[in-house]
Amino acid sequence: MPLIVGQWKMDNFYKRPSFQKMPNCLHDCYFYYYSSCTKGDNCEFRHEPSALGHETMCSKWLDGSCNDVKCVHRHMLIKKNRSLIPCFFESQPAGCKKAHCVFKHNQNESHMHNATTESGVADVSTDGGN
Repeated sequence: MPLIVGQWKMDNFYKRPSFQKMPNCLHDCYFYYYSSCTKGDNCEFRHEPSALGHETMCSKWLDGSCNDVKCVHRHMLIKKNRSLIPCFFESQPAGCKKAHCVFKHNQNESHMHNATTESGVADVSTDGGN
């Protein structure tokens, strides 16, 4: 008889995809990539700046074999084309301030314009900006 933990039977663990068996530090933090993560260095999920701004999933991660926390590809199952989804922050008074926003913007440069400081230098901080 399998051990039951919540809704999952422990024997279901072995039927899960390989990437779901990997430690959290190898999975992307949803909030870091799509809004802002308030946990910073205390977050147990991956915050990789080189993976910001694109949606290319790592094929090795999908196979459960990518152990590189600095991998430039995404370590998240991506089922949506976010470039077709309107950016929520663009419609806000301050606009979108995320230099690497993957969501659709109605005004092509609006999110980059709003991310520019008064000195004319783009704000590329890794705190998410939104």
